[in-house]
Amino acid sequence: MILKNETIILAFILIPVLLIIQCKKDNIGLISGEQETELGRKTDSVIMSSPEQFPVLDTASYHNAYAYLDTLLSEILQSNDFQRKNTFNYQLKIIDRDELHAFAAPGGYLYFYTGLITRLDNGAQFAGLLAHQMAHIDRRHLTGNLEAKYHIDPLLSVIWSNDPGVLEDITAYLTGESGSATFSSSQEYEADEFAVKYLADTDYEPRGILYFFTKLDQIVQSGTAPGFLNMHTDPGNRLETIEKIWEDLNSPEGELYTDEYNSFKLTLSGD
Repeated sequence: MILKNETIILAFILIPVLLIIQCKKDNIGLISGEQETELGRKTDSVIMSSPEQFPVLDTASYHNAYAYLDTLLSEILQSNDFQRKNTFNYQLKIIDRDELHAFAAPGGYLYFYTGLITRLDNGAQFAGLLAHQMAHIDRRHLTGNLEAKYHIDPLLSVIWSNDPGVLEDITAYLTGESGSATFSSSQEYEADEFAVKYLADTDYEPRGILYFFTKLDQIVQSGTAPGFLNMHTDPGNRLETIEKIWEDLNSPEGELYTDEYNSFKLTLSGD
């Protein structure tokens, strides 16, 4: 009887541990897709209620700009390589600040600064970076890092009871305002990989993220320090890895969409 009771107790200890290990292995996570969406929605509410810090362009006033972005999002989401394409309602917002920065929040929320958008040369560069950011969401890099940093109870306190202190700290972490939101090298390589895979299912050049890094390097060489680099590790040999991923996919070259992207940039002056 004692042995039986000890076995039962051990099972109660091991089963949750094994479930957590399996969740991490499968990128499932400890919070559900619905909870992740709610966390992103509440983070977005903080951003939208802080126009001086985050001056988001109005969708009505910049209808054509947002129509371009919505079309691009829809094209990327056609890829079968998404794990959770139907879990989130991906949406992109433009922050009107002359900064080289972009960030994402759980649940499909994406934010790009005009300073970054206007310095890129073509749609492939932008699409590559966008697909990279979407991969950080879809592969649970964002929420996985949040779970590791804040643990489950504080996150649930934000999701269920709107804990303002933790919510503001999470927002600062995700937006890079705290300077601490950094993805690991393995997360960056995986986001690069899936950025190529996503775009390989579109007409865009699959190596758009490689072209983005090349452009970013040119910007850095010109003496401009992107805030974007605060959240991303040095590309290093990532460029060669991206090229190999593309070759292994046996994917054809895609379009750069330079003219279309230049037209999109013009819409940022107002419709």
